[in-house]
Amino acid sequence: GSVATPTFRAAVNADLPAKNYVLSTSCGNFSGTSTTVAAVTNLTATLTTNGRPVMLMLVADGTTNTAYISTPNGPYVTFIIYCFNGATLVGQQQCIFSALEDIPVSMIAFVDTVAAAGSNTWTIKYSVASGTVQFEFAKLLAYEL
Repeated sequence: GSVATPTFRAAVNADLPAKNYVLSTSCGNFSGTSTTVAAVTNLTATLTTNGRPVMLMLVADGTTNTAYISTPNGPYVTFIIYCFNGATLVGQQQCIFSALEDIPVSMIAFVDTVAAAGSNTWTIKYSVASGTVQFEFAKLLAYEL
């Protein structure tokens, strides 16, 4: 007998699920000194999801300005970066800078594994033990996985 030759079809964009993401507006040059949990200006993103996990991360705002997080009046500044979905804490990350330091905004990422299907609003917040933390030219990306 004869053997059928297999046929293959390349995947095309139409075969892929629609991308579901949103970017916040830029935080600009944000400087904060709050010792209690407080929002970073403009780092809020609302997305209607299908109930899958959502990756949340800071990204450069796309301008010619350099995006980073710093402690301009170090040394020894301890601060915490929080991610909330509404009033629910998704996660928190502590940073301890022992000198005048900065980190790329892309080092800050969270995954919300319990976001319900429907409209969700995430906010990046911070608190400092003492001193100042600066968020420079970042946006919050919410991307359903």
